[in-house]
Amino acid sequence: MIFENTNDIIIQINADYTKLIPVSWRSTFSELYVPEAPIPGSPIMGESLLYNGLPQLSLSWTTNSIDFSPLGLFGKLSVNVLELYVNT
Repeated sequence: MIFENTNDIIIQINADYTKLIPVSWRSTFSELYVPEAPIPGSPIMGESLLYNGLPQLSLSWTTNSIDFSPLGLFGKLSVNVLELYVNT
């Protein structure tokens, strides 16, 4: 673990719905029935995610150590989740 005392850390997940990532649900989950377009009168939960895409996720966290904060590690207040995995 990076931090000696995990009580000092607060992590927040942020979803940016202005930056949607299209998903091909048919190739990802071939066993699911996914209609090509919304069916009038038959709404489903998460319909906007299904047809519009998934929001970009980023993390922000606070800690008593500025060196391990997003600003100290990445130079910004929140970090895109994909960026966390690419830079490791």
